Amino acid sequence: MKPRGRFRDSFYYNEILYGILTTIGERLGRNGWEELVKDEIYTPLGMTKSGFLTTVTPANVNIAKAYTNDEGSLYPVSFEFLK
Repeated sequence: MKPRGRFRDSFYYNEILYGILTTIGERLGRNGWEELVKDEIYTPLGMTKSGFLTTVTPANVNIAKAYTNDEGSLYPVSFEFLK
């Protein structure tokens, strides 16, 4: 990947690196990412209402409804699409 700016002078978002870090964490922690975050971060901090979209049932929790803008009109986005 070719740099788009000078070192420490710009930011370039890269989803691939988040996927790689997740995989490394899962292998080192010998558990799924969601469980690792829950056990190592949420539980010690008392974050009892925090979670992941991949593990919740929308009818059981308070989740903001997502919308998409299509030529000036807003349309709801399916919860399954957000996973």
